[in-house]
Amino acid sequence: MNTQLILGVFALAAGAAFASATVKDVKVTQNWPWNGKVNIDYTIEAPAGALVDIDIVLRNGTRRIDIGWGAHDASRLYSQTAGTYRVTWDPAKTVGNTAPVWFEFTAEVTVANNNDMFLVIDLEGDDGAGHYPVTFTDTPPAGGWNTDEYKTTKLVMRRIPAGTFTMGSPYDEIGRANTSSRGPEYAKGPRTEALHPVTFTNFFYVGIFEMTEKQYCLIEGIGGGSTVAVANYANGVITNGIDILSLRGANSKTQDVFPAYEADSFFGRLNTKFALTGKLANYVFDLPSISQAEYACRAGTTTTYYNGFNSSSLTNDVNLTPLAWYRNATWWRTRTVGGKLPNAFGLYDTLGNANELCLDVVPDGAILWWQEGVPLVEPILYDPDHWPWPSVVQGGDEEQIAKECRAACKNSGGSGGRNVGFRLALVARRK
Repeated sequence: MNTQLILGVFALAAGAAFASATVKDVKVTQNWPWNGKVNIDYTIEAPAGALVDIDIVLRNGTRRIDIGWGAHDASRLYSQTAGTYRVTWDPAKTVGNTAPVWFEFTAEVTVANNNDMFLVIDLEGDDGAGHYPVTFTDTPPAGGWNTDEYKTTKLVMRRIPAGTFTMGSPYDEIGRANTSSRGPEYAKGPRTEALHPVTFTNFFYVGIFEMTEKQYCLIEGIGGGSTVAVANYANGVITNGIDILSLRGANSKTQDVFPAYEADSFFGRLNTKFALTGKLANYVFDLPSISQAEYACRAGTTTTYYNGFNSSSLTNDVNLTPLAWYRNATWWRTRTVGGKLPNAFGLYDTLGNANELCLDVVPDGAILWWQEGVPLVEPILYDPDHWPWPSVVQGGDEEQIAKECRAACKNSGGSGGRNVGFRLALVARRK
């Protein structure tokens, strides 16, 4: 006979409403006989189609318990809709505790986002003051964002919440850089993929899709015409001649403050087209940092790929194929964006298709970027003697094999090649 035992009477329906979403009917149970696992049940009430992020906090008495939801490394679950959910937590995997009953155990479930999960920019519109119209929503359109409209004349961005994640990869991840010949002792030193915690104190937005040719040309047209030729597929990722200088201006290095961009540059023109106020008053459109790019790509996962799977091959990986255009049987060019499965944030092509240019720059050929285990807060790698070259690229591209398209893989030397594109970010102004 299988019955359930309620763990404590303090399961909190802490569904304080943000916008129109709430959480109710939170219940914490264990199976009996005790199997070591805890179930957290809850119900989300939200408008049809609305997406919400959920925070779950567990405590034993007054002590907060660190949580790991399977592939997730945090207590936040992303992009959930209205309905009833069960999350199963295994204490043995996260706190090493197999006690038969947690008598003071509590669970608190809250809505983590409000109604500005998505920011939508109308690149062909005008608000009457020379600015692009901007709208916010937590509800995607009936057909979803993966349509030509949001790859050409409109641009949609997803709010990425503040938080902490573990950047990098474990020593034994297949394809991990610079460990095969020197062994784990060498891998414990500074590495391009050294495991270390990174904290973001500010939320930021990133594009659902990589910047497409049509979107790029509409923005570049502000300054008197496009610098690139539109390809046969306007909703394909823009890669022709994209590099730091083309986006920030040739003289951006001479500015007193990093990161700078000239007024007559892509980012200079783009930022004049907005009148951001309120909590976005100190935000600017820019490239994401490499840590922001990996955080957004992982969407709460700690595995090689954002679908919860680890790498199984250096070259043609069946675990990667549903997520990315890369060098396997179907490769030969960058593709229309949105052709593969998105991550939990709803972001497409964060692996493969085109390498994504990031703000960080390092000395030419340098690979010693991060220290194992050393925590960082919103880091940007910047070597003023080498700015603006080479910049760091993330995600791999359609001509690279699977090991180059892992979430943790970083490369330097983004030089405007045909496989280098970028994903737009809206970030707190960097000091």
